[in-house]
Amino acid sequence: MTPVHVGAGVRSWPGLDETFLETTRAELSSTTTVQFGNHVAEQLHHIRGNPCSVGQPMLIKAEYGRKLARFGKAYHNAVETIVRAWSTDDAVRRMLSAPTSVRRDLELDYNAANGHIHLCRLDLHLDAAGSFQVLETNANCPGALISSGHAGAMWRDFLSPLGLAIPAPLDHELPGWTARWFIEFGSRAATV
Repeated sequence: MTPVHVGAGVRSWPGLDETFLETTRAELSSTTTVQFGNHVAEQLHHIRGNPCSVGQPMLIKAEYGRKLARFGKAYHNAVETIVRAWSTDDAVRRMLSAPTSVRRDLELDYNAANGHIHLCRLDLHLDAAGSFQVLETNANCPGALISSGHAGAMWRDFLSPLGLAIPAPLDHELPGWTARWFIEFGSRAATV
């Protein structure tokens, strides 16, 4: 369950589960729910250290979820291939610019074995035709996953007692996910 914003009059992406949206729309417009949404935003502000807004929880239709998962896996492999090539390919290094201070740090490690992408979060632009474009690639950067996991878990706790059909939580919604991810990441890095 991912919190997103859907403004009035905005054409919906066909991958959004409209049944879930309609089922929750009345409940989400109640004063109690608005207050709860503000509470979630305050909690995320505390977690993130900066203000953020929280949208209505949404679900993605299963067939679009599978499509996004396949794309995500292929995209992850492509990014990792480029990262690994950086250590040995002058043309790739020339193409990928970096500020001088960062470039000096990158040049300390030319070992292609260290070019793993352990986690890759993509920011997407969705269109009414059902397709999407990658706006930003966040490799080895769990930041927004942490806050969206907290938001999803809080919404789940709030909506579940209302009898709404909510799917099982995603990994990043589970308590302790961040700590487990860092431990696993560190363990893998230590063995490479």
